[in-house]
Amino acid sequence: MILALSITLAVLAVLALGILVYFKFFALVYDKDGMVYQAQGGPHVCNPPHSEDDGPIDGGATDNSDLNAPKSIESTQIISFDCRFSTMDTAEPGKLGNHIYQLHAKLENGAVQGMYQVRDTGETHSFRVSQKFLVEVQILVAIYSLAQYNGHDYTVAGLPDEYGAQLDVRYASRESIYANDNQDNFLPLEAMNALLNLFERGAAVPGSF
Repeated sequence: MILALSITLAVLAVLALGILVYFKFFALVYDKDGMVYQAQGGPHVCNPPHSEDDGPIDGGATDNSDLNAPKSIESTQIISFDCRFSTMDTAEPGKLGNHIYQLHAKLENGAVQGMYQVRDTGETHSFRVSQKFLVEVQILVAIYSLAQYNGHDYTVAGLPDEYGAQLDVRYASRESIYANDNQDNFLPLEAMNALLNLFERGAAVPGSF
């Protein structure tokens, strides 16, 4: 009787020791951050779940649009104008061709310093003209109702910088128009043509380069 009990206790002790050894050297424990630990020692790296704090993965979209941004601007006095647009994926771009354009004009010391560039070819033209140039820019902003895009801000992670459009117009009244989309070009083809024509005329002024 005593011998049988001793044998039983010995078997239980061996089993308990085996379980302890298993958890000490083999069992993996996951903490709340997705790290894997062994009872024997330090953390072993595994792939934690994706967190929103990590930012969007390639192909992920971020929409920071301001739905309350004003769609009309009272002021008509532009002090700076910046516009980038791409026709790389436009089926029928006409005279614009399939290119990426950058337009810039800013009021400086009583005159307008302007520039337009075909970014994919490197072609660049700079000019300095009278303040009337920004008046003409404002006419185009009004004709094509560009303020309607104010507040639109949509970004797709991982896209090359050769698509979409960006518009940034600043006024003396501190009003502004800002819109950005790195996937889809929201600007009408007619507006892009008219803006480029205006900047080409500015670059054609004697003394420009």
